[in-house]
Amino acid sequence: MCAGTLTQLHSMISIARGEQQYFDPDGIPTATEGCKSNALMRCCKDLGIASELWDPRFIRRFLAECGKETIVEHVTTKKRRKHWMRKDDELRYPFKEVSQPGPGVGSQTQQQQQPFRRG
Repeated sequence: MCAGTLTQLHSMISIARGEQQYFDPDGIPTATEGCKSNALMRCCKDLGIASELWDPRFIRRFLAECGKETIVEHVTTKKRRKHWMRKDDELRYPFKEVSQPGPGVGSQTQQQQQPFRRG
């Protein structure tokens, strides 16, 4: 946990505490940066700076106009997940876009399956 102060022309504007989890001692520098970013975000939120970023209506409209949701797969681990990205951006390594098969594609439907018979 770290404290952050937002000042302008030597006057304190806002103060906030940031927090970030880490699980490995090697991750402390990254966690420290995340902690500072979290404190700055909270200071800006207190002042109403970029307040539209917390408005669900703005988020839905922005995603509909500028974003696309894709299913991606991690190249090495083969784990799949949903991923939001800007329409004008490209997917980067280690992810690749995968297409989801439609219903019934790649597997037999209930009608096509042969019943199990004991012989």
